[in-house]
Amino acid sequence: MRIYENPKSTSENRLNARSWYIPEGSCKQIMLNGEWRFAFFENGDRAGNIEEWETIEVPSCWQLKGYENPNYTNINYPFPCDPPYVPDINPTGVYERSFQIEDGSLETYFVFEGVSSEAELYINGKYVGRTQGSRLTAEFDITEFVSSGTNTVRVYVRKWCCGSYLEDQDAFRYNGIFRDVYVLSRPHGHIFDIDIKTEENDIICTADAEFSAELYDGDVLLERRDSVGGKVVFTVNEPSLWTAETPYLYTVKLYAAGEIITRKIGFRTIKISSDYELLINGTPVKLKGVNHHDTDPYKGWTMSEEDYVRDLKLMKELNINTVRTSHYPPAPKFLDYCDEMGFYVILECDIETHGFVRRYANIGYKFDTENGEWPCVEEMWKKEFLDRIERTYERDKIHTSVIMWSTGNESAYGVNQAAQIDWLKARDKVRLAHCEDASRAGSQEKTDVFSMMYPSIETIISWAKDDNIRQPVFMCEYAHAMGNGPGGMWDYWNAIYENKKLIGGC
Repeated sequence: MRIYENPKSTSENRLNARSWYIPEGSCKQIMLNGEWRFAFFENGDRAGNIEEWETIEVPSCWQLKGYENPNYTNINYPFPCDPPYVPDINPTGVYERSFQIEDGSLETYFVFEGVSSEAELYINGKYVGRTQGSRLTAEFDITEFVSSGTNTVRVYVRKWCCGSYLEDQDAFRYNGIFRDVYVLSRPHGHIFDIDIKTEENDIICTADAEFSAELYDGDVLLERRDSVGGKVVFTVNEPSLWTAETPYLYTVKLYAAGEIITRKIGFRTIKISSDYELLINGTPVKLKGVNHHDTDPYKGWTMSEEDYVRDLKLMKELNINTVRTSHYPPAPKFLDYCDEMGFYVILECDIETHGFVRRYANIGYKFDTENGEWPCVEEMWKKEFLDRIERTYERDKIHTSVIMWSTGNESAYGVNQAAQIDWLKARDKVRLAHCEDASRAGSQEKTDVFSMMYPSIETIISWAKDDNIRQPVFMCEYAHAMGNGPGGMWDYWNAIYENKKLIGGC
């Protein structure tokens, strides 16, 4: 077994996940987007000395830059299903560039916001660490590897790893450093992780270091406080509430070690009524949603802020109020825009193992976990299931727009998703837990919504009247727009409006 085929060892020296932010003030962000030196190897395990380099734009997908062809597959894996092993011949892209550090005595961090599928990081010729989880942020402490002046980074990106078995999403398959990549030079004693949340009329700010905090309503400073035990509580009398229609946000600024961390937060509550309605701030809400992939016809998985804003504006024009991030977390800025523009978000973990239904030839389509072969029921995958949901939650826990956490997509249901939901509910007492695989398996024990794909109108009406379904009914996918569709929207929505338990779909 090669090291990148071990599900129990999918990273090395990667820092614990934290809330996403870019500090201002004494922190210096060094963007590494742009032109990199690049070499492509058909068999990356035999990559040798690189005598001649080409160049490639970062972020990008190498299949759209002349290296290999784009590959689309829905259910089937693009390689033989023999977990956790991947093909012996494993293509690899080698990226290299130089960057400048003004003060090598500061604490310095290297951040990937998206790299597929496994990355090994070297600074100035020395190994730093490695990471899997293509759409999950990875951060490394490179303080001991850098010095003032010119430094060199090299990244080996493998096409496949054991994590590829968890990333079988129905989409074009791409590779490379496809989201922003940067270095943060930060002062000693800086904050690492923060959390900001609301309870009743309070905004509660916590961090792993002492700080000062300011609360703003627009440009108006409401209050300034110093933390005690790494905590500040602001009370707002009669706060304006956040909804998808009225996305009212307050601004919090945290000050520590000369840095300024700015985040926005809204007041909103999430409840389920006795009639199994979804209540936002006590008002029943119907989710008029879409499933959103990070995809561009020319750039693949690489999406700019302008691309995200274009998509979200189009959704607003079409009266869409909900986004399911199918089937992985988007780039962090996407959720900032969801907060600001007003969307309810079902934030999905980067897990799909749909290809296991086709792991053998000439078998029927079924989620047959009873044989113990699916990752969701195998002990060796449990650590990675938990690691991925933790990285999903910790990065995006501050976002007001997120109303549900989703364990993943089309992966069958087993003890590993149950462990994910247990972890989520211990960490987050407010948001709902979504797992369509659990609903398909007939389990309502852990989840908060009954979620299914592509039911008929007659079926959802029967679910609304079924007393054995003691949860809001949500269609995480319906009215598919592939081919001669979508149809029946009028009839679906007549049924949704006529039945309180039916809360909508994507």
